[in-house]
Amino acid sequence: MISSFQKLKQRSLCRKFSELPKHLKILPSYTQPKKKNIIFHRAESKNPPLGQTWSNLHEACYQKTKKQTLESNSFMGSLCWNGFELMKQRTWRKLTPQKVKKWKEDPILQDPQELTKNIKFASKFFGSDLVGITEYDPRWTYVEDSEKISQFQKTIVIGIAMDDEAISLGNSFIASGEVALCYSKLAFVLTLMCKLIEDLGYKAEASVNGDSLSIPSAIQAGLGHMGRSGLLINPKYGPGIRLAKIFTNMPLINDKPLDDDITPICSKCGQCAKKCPTQAISHSKEPNYDNPTISNNPGVLKWAVDPEKCFKQWCDLGHDCVICIRVCPFRKKIYGNKSTSVQHFMEKILNK
Repeated sequence: MISSFQKLKQRSLCRKFSELPKHLKILPSYTQPKKKNIIFHRAESKNPPLGQTWSNLHEACYQKTKKQTLESNSFMGSLCWNGFELMKQRTWRKLTPQKVKKWKEDPILQDPQELTKNIKFASKFFGSDLVGITEYDPRWTYVEDSEKISQFQKTIVIGIAMDDEAISLGNSFIASGEVALCYSKLAFVLTLMCKLIEDLGYKAEASVNGDSLSIPSAIQAGLGHMGRSGLLINPKYGPGIRLAKIFTNMPLINDKPLDDDITPICSKCGQCAKKCPTQAISHSKEPNYDNPTISNNPGVLKWAVDPEKCFKQWCDLGHDCVICIRVCPFRKKIYGNKSTSVQHFMEKILNK
């Protein structure tokens, strides 16, 4: 008797995987990642000592808020997640299905070229800065979600660029709030995009980081490269991008991955590794197959980041950390080496 997982694996093997850059090598032994190993999942499930560290993060946020100074107020940054959380609760969860009727039950448009043009226009019109399309690749989906996502054939990857002046502030409530604000903007775009796709007679499933890895799909969709920091490096925005995905059965035209390779640049640079407060980023000269913790998924040639060290920095701060984004030369090449202050940034926003 063949198990449902074995059937799923057989279907996956029959899929035609999207193209990857030649320098991005994957071992034959590579297996799908497991959600239970993600650093956030381990912390939320009270996995010691991460569970206690996670509790400390919220306590640190509360203590900083009590100081009543904007420079240290993490509460403001936390508020920026509300758009993301509310959208997720109201439109993505099956417990609260949409009551709005579709235009048509059967597809209105079926021409891939026309559909691709319309989808990319809609994504940009709704507020995304980047959009790319690739074949759905089950290798990046968490094992726990494979069956749910395997019905889809395409992955639409969208990106929201972070405000560079906010990032230039370094580890502050404004930079932390900017991260959250980008995800709330992504939730807005995802909600409209999924409704559009469904109205056109196709299926759509929104995903940020909960169902699958975003960066490999973004690379396949031609949106950038994997950097030493473990972040996507986009030619226009550097590492200052937040990503999300939509899985769909809509017949779309795939984008191609970028031809150039930034590995030689990251090999010589290493600024993100040097400036990382907890030394969570690898100092290795070349990418390798090393994996420091259970939260790393083995089998891909890369510079593996130590999620536990990175997560500890977040918890010590009381919010997330953006140092690796701030010091990256790809960001500075695009935006320059400007700096600002919290007060100056606030005045700029107030005077808009």
